Amino acid sequence: MLKDDAGLVPFGHDPARPLRVALLGPAAVEPFFQGGGSSFVHPDRLTYPADELRAALPQGSEVTLLAGARALHNPPELDVDRCTDPATGEPGLHVELLAADGSTLEEYTAQEWTGWLHDVRPDADAVRLRALVRLDETGEHELGVGTVGVHRVTIDGAQVAAGDTRVDEGIVLSSGHNHPIADLVPASGSADLDATLQVVHAVGYGHFVRAALVHRLPGPSVADELARAVTAAAAADVAVVIVGTTAEVESEGYDRPDLNLPGNQDELVRRVVAANPRTVVVINAGAPVLLPWLSDVPTVLWGWLPGQEAGTALADVLTGVTEPSGRLPWTLPARFEDVPVPHARPVDGVVDYAEGTDIGYRAWERRLAAAADGGAAGGSADAGPDAPVPAAPFGHGLGWTTWDYEDAVLARGEAHGSPATLTVYVTVRNTGRRAGREVVQVYIEAPDGGPSRPVRWLGGFAVADVPAMGSATVRVPVPARALQVWDPQTKDWVTPPGVYRLRTGRSVADLRLTNELTT
Repeated sequence: MLKDDAGLVPFGHDPARPLRVALLGPAAVEPFFQGGGSSFVHPDRLTYPADELRAALPQGSEVTLLAGARALHNPPELDVDRCTDPATGEPGLHVELLAADGSTLEEYTAQEWTGWLHDVRPDADAVRLRALVRLDETGEHELGVGTVGVHRVTIDGAQVAAGDTRVDEGIVLSSGHNHPIADLVPASGSADLDATLQVVHAVGYGHFVRAALVHRLPGPSVADELARAVTAAAAADVAVVIVGTTAEVESEGYDRPDLNLPGNQDELVRRVVAANPRTVVVINAGAPVLLPWLSDVPTVLWGWLPGQEAGTALADVLTGVTEPSGRLPWTLPARFEDVPVPHARPVDGVVDYAEGTDIGYRAWERRLAAAADGGAAGGSADAGPDAPVPAAPFGHGLGWTTWDYEDAVLARGEAHGSPATLTVYVTVRNTGRRAGREVVQVYIEAPDGGPSRPVRWLGGFAVADVPAMGSATVRVPVPARALQVWDPQTKDWVTPPGVYRLRTGRSVADLRLTNELTT
C-alpha cells in the first residue's frame, strides 16, 4: 500500500450494505499475470478481479467492468478463418519460402498461424505471406504485422512498414522478437495483405520467422471507451482502477524506453478520480513506473505481477480478508530525470559505472545527504544540492493500521573466533483498531572517515504480527558481514573501526530509533 489518505481500504465493512463498484482499467479486464521469457510458467487456473470481487462483496452489490483505456499497442491476433489464399482460393494464408536471389523454394497454404514459423529450412532467406482478409463487420478495422529484421509489408498495395536491418541470434538474446510492435492501418470491407519477412538464422536457436498478424475489430473509439469509464465511476460508490505495464514493454531480456504507463492509462486515472474522489488505483507492474497523479489519488496499491490468484488476492485486500503488508524493494521515482543513473548507456560500446557502492536506493540516499549538507557529502558523481525526493522510498509500505516504535536494544553475541552476531530487539506498538503486520527494518550508518561506504544500507529486517492496540518485541538479526568491507591487502573481510549507528524504522526514509555500536 503506497497511500490510503481517505481510509478506503478495506471497504464493504457492513455486510448488509451492497456496494456499487466501478472496476476500470485495461488490467482489470486482462491482468498482466506474470513476466515473460524464461520466468514464464503455465498456470493451472487464473482468477480475475471482477469475478472474485463480485463473489467477495455483500449480496446485491454491483461491479461494472470496463477497460476505459488502452495499454497494448497491438490488437489481438488475426483470425486466419478470415483469410483466403489469393493464389489458390483456399481458406488460409499463402506461404512462400524465398531464397536469397528471390526464387521460390517452397509454397503452401497455411490454415493456422501462431505468429511464428519455426524450423524453417536453412537455405531460406525470407518468407512471403499473402492473404485476402475479409472484414465483414461494418466500420473501420485496423490491420498490421509485427516482425523483426528485414521486412516489407503492404496492405492494398500501399507500403505500411519496412526495415532493412538484418537480425541474428542477438534478437533472441534480447527477447526483442517476443512482442514486436505492428504499424497499424485502417481498413474496411476487405484487405489485400502482402508481407515479405526475414528468416532469422539464429545460431543455437534454429531458423524462424516472426510475424504477428494483428487485427482490431470496429468498436468504440479511445475517447468513447474513456467516457464510458468516467460515467461508470461517477455513478459508483467506489471506483477501482487497475493500470500497469504489459508484455509489450516489460519482460525479461529487453529494456523499457521510459518509465511511463503505456497508452492513455494516466488520463484514465485523472479523469476517474475527478469524477469520483473515492478512487482506489492498483498498479499491475513488476518494476517502477511513474505515477504523475499520485498526489491526487487518495488510495494507491502496488499489485505487482500477481500470478494466477490475481483476482482472489485483490478481492481479499479490498474487502479486508488480507492486509496489504508488502514493502518496496526499490525506490519509486517521481520523475524520470530523478533516477540517479540516467547516464548508464554505452558510449563507444562501454558503460561507465561510476557510482561505486551507491547503487539502487543507496544512490538516492547519497543525493539526499548531499542536498542536506549543501553538496559536501562525497561519493556518487550524481550527488548534488538539488537532489529530488522520490515518490516512495525503499522499504516503504503501509497497511490498515498505525505503529509506534517504542524501544530498540542492541545486543552483541559471542564471537567464537568470528565476527560477533548483532541483534536489535525492537518493541513496536500497534496503535490502530485492527490487527496488523509490520516489517521492522534496521539500517547501518558507517563511522566518519575510513573507506568509502554508502550513506546507509539495510542491515536486517523482521516481521511482527501484532493485535490491535497490542505490542511486540521483534528480534532483528544483523549479520556481522553487514558491517564489513573487503580488504585487498589481507584478502579478507574486515570491520573498519569506529562508531556505527544502527537506525530502526519503517523504511529507509522513516527511521525512528538509533543505537550506537563501537568496534
